Amino acid sequence: MREPYLPSETRTRTSTEPNVAVQRSPITGPPTVGAGEVIAVDVATEESRKAIPVYRMVYPCGMRTSTVRWRSNAGPILALTPRRRRRMPASSAIPTPLHTTSHPLADAHAAAAASVRLRSLASADEYRAAVALQIETWGDESADIVPASLMQVAARIGGLAVGAFSADDVLLGFAFSLEGMHAGERVHWSHMLAVHRDARGAGIGRRIKEWQRAELARRGVGRLFWTFDPLQARNAHLNLNRLGVRVLEYAVNMYGSSASRLHHGMETDRLIVSWPTAAETAPERSNATTAEPLPVLTPFPRPGDQCLDLGAAIAVPAIALIEIPAELDEIAASSPVTAAVWRAATRRHLQWALSRGCAITGLRRDPVATRAFYVITSTTSSTSAAQPQPSQ
Repeated sequence: MREPYLPSETRTRTSTEPNVAVQRSPITGPPTVGAGEVIAVDVATEESRKAIPVYRMVYPCGMRTSTVRWRSNAGPILALTPRRRRRMPASSAIPTPLHTTSHPLADAHAAAAASVRLRSLASADEYRAAVALQIETWGDESADIVPASLMQVAARIGGLAVGAFSADDVLLGFAFSLEGMHAGERVHWSHMLAVHRDARGAGIGRRIKEWQRAELARRGVGRLFWTFDPLQARNAHLNLNRLGVRVLEYAVNMYGSSASRLHHGMETDRLIVSWPTAAETAPERSNATTAEPLPVLTPFPRPGDQCLDLGAAIAVPAIALIEIPAELDEIAASSPVTAAVWRAATRRHLQWALSRGCAITGLRRDPVATRAFYVITSTTSSTSAAQPQPSQ
C-alpha cells in the first residue's frame, strides 16, 4: 500500500504540538488506508503516565473531520466509535460536508456532544482536573495557572467553576469566573475557558458559556465580562457570531508578558466584552454579503481589496472590514515577525474604529481565500469618511 497523502495544513498543525508523531496506526483502531478512503493521523499524547493515541480522521481532499481519542480499557473519550474500514468509490472522494445530518461522522460528533453533561465542579479531584486542563491548554511554563485551592475558595464566596463532563466523567472543558461589583451592579468576570483539544469542534465551549450564563441569571447576576485575543479568529467567531457579545474596549498588553506557548511570546492585547445574563437570541451575523466589496483595513492587501486610508479618514463608512489572520497559531509558529505585524496593525485598526464610536458586530470568514475579517458598523458615518483605494 502506498504512503497516504497528508494535507499540508494537517501536517503543520500536528507537528507543532508537543509529543506528537504523525505515523501509521501502531495499535488496534482506525486503519490507515489508500486513495479514496479515510486516512488516520495517529497523535501520541501522555495522560496519567499512559500513552493515549488520538486519531484525527482526514479525507484525501484535505477536509479534517472528528477527532477520536481511543482508550483501550474504556473506549473513546467522547463515545465516538471508530468506524470499520470501508472503501469509497472514486466518485465519492469528496465527502458529504459535515454540517449535513446524513454524514456518519457528523452524526457521531453530534451524539458525542449530546452526551456531555454540565455542572459545577464539586470534588477536589475535579478541581485538580481543571488545573491539568489549564496546563494542557496554556502549558506548564505559564505563570497564570489558577490553583485548585483558589478556585475552590472563590466558589464558596460567589465564584463559579463549571465543567463539561463526558459520559464516563472525564472533564472535557471548564470555565471559571469571579464575582464583583461594577457600576453598582453585581457582575461576574469569566477569567478562563478551556476545552480539551481532543473535544474541540463539538460546540462544548458554547454550551459551557450558555450554562454559565443561565446559572448566573438564576443567582441574580446581571452581566458577565471576559476578554479574548482579537487575533484569534475562532474565539472571535464564538464570541461575536455565536454568543453575540458586545465589545467594550481594546486593552493593550492587558496581562503583560507571558511564557505560555499559547501566546507565542506576543503582547497580550485583548478585547473586553460584555454579555447580559438575560436570555437573548444571539444574532447570526458573520456571513452577511453585499453586492459591492466593502472597505477593508489590512496590513496585507490583496488584489481587489478596497483599502481604507486611515490618514485621510475622519469617520468610517457605515460598514467596513478589519482583517485578522485566519490561523494565528500557524503564522506565529512559522513567522513570529509576521505575527507581530498582524498584532500592531490590528491594534491600530481596532483602536481607530472604537475611538470613533464603531461597533464590532461580527466576524466574517472566507474559507476559499483563507481570510477572516471583523465587521465594524458606524451610525456616525458621513461624506467626510475616507474613500477606499483599490489594491493593485
